[in-house]
Amino acid sequence: MENFEGELDLGLKLKMMRLLWFQGFFVRRNIPLIKYTFGKRTTQQYTDIDVLGIRFNYDFSSEKVSADCKTGGTARTAERIFWLSGVMRHFGANRGLFVRKNITENKYVDLAENLNISVLSKTMVDQLEQSYRINPSHSFGVFNVRSIKDEEKLFRALKKDSIKIYNYLTERFWRDTNSQKIVSLISYGSKLSSSLGTYDKVLLFFKIYTLSLLSIAVLEFSKRFLVIPQNQQEVQIRERLMGGRHESYERQKLFEGFYDFMTQEIKKRYREKYPVHKVDFINQLYPEYTKYVIDIVQRLCRDPISSVYIPHILDLVAYEAILRKNSIVKDYIPNLPFHLKTSNLLKPSEDMIIFGERCNIISKDDREKILEKLTGLRE
Repeated sequence: MENFEGELDLGLKLKMMRLLWFQGFFVRRNIPLIKYTFGKRTTQQYTDIDVLGIRFNYDFSSEKVSADCKTGGTARTAERIFWLSGVMRHFGANRGLFVRKNITENKYVDLAENLNISVLSKTMVDQLEQSYRINPSHSFGVFNVRSIKDEEKLFRALKKDSIKIYNYLTERFWRDTNSQKIVSLISYGSKLSSSLGTYDKVLLFFKIYTLSLLSIAVLEFSKRFLVIPQNQQEVQIRERLMGGRHESYERQKLFEGFYDFMTQEIKKRYREKYPVHKVDFINQLYPEYTKYVIDIVQRLCRDPISSVYIPHILDLVAYEAILRKNSIVKDYIPNLPFHLKTSNLLKPSEDMIIFGERCNIISKDDREKILEKLTGLRE
């Protein structure tokens, strides 16, 4: 997030971000891969991902693509292709894009294809834009230069005010499990107001930015529940939110053992009953927002086609409506099915915004401001 100045490959990165966006990917650039030892962050950075794209299918399965973008020609191509393959495996990307301003694609096509990587020159990217009917003058959202300049300033301010939140949003999020992402984003999101001392577009931007990442985590989390009957979802969502059936069971047994011990001690010492019912005591095992997670997952599962667009819509609100104070138009949203009305498209995004309010990430006033930004998408 801090290398905008002098970023020689920025133009090529933005071009790739636009190409991926209009293929339906939620995109980010310069994702650092930091070394963690025993779960703790170190100061060592392995490398970074120039451009990352994540796209959701209607069954909530996801595709991840990692792009390596360079305008110069000093790097050894074969070595960089193998390097990109390693980054893909480390990050769990399905596909890689090796992008150079000038390169002979056919020279490396066999090597790259064996590693599930596509080799692209800038000329080839231009041709792909024509094939996908992408307007090369489109410059909005996260791949707009002016937005990136503002973004860099805001993230520098966040790093200064709260290094923990900064590190999570920029790097740790991308390596956590889905359940941990949800727990951490709700926790950090609820602390934004106290961490950033002033209420202005800085604070609102990061609230929406956090919600967009949270929507990715919830979509990934929801995949297994899409094919489970609704009357069976609640118990399994609770278990999964706690890390899985085994971990949930172990925690529950620990709570039950502690409750039984306290009950016996109080009865023995004071001849009184423990004032809390066992069921109510065990329910404290789950975070207060568990019922809201259950609700949002069930809502998304009822409309997966519209739900997969939530990250894009929230990202447009953050970068276009908040940073640039522009209207959001339907043309900005990629790959919309012909039959899908924008009124239906917006409902899951509105549900996610309400979920953010219930989890204390945004306030009621924030919710109204965000919903107002979606006016341009309503029919």
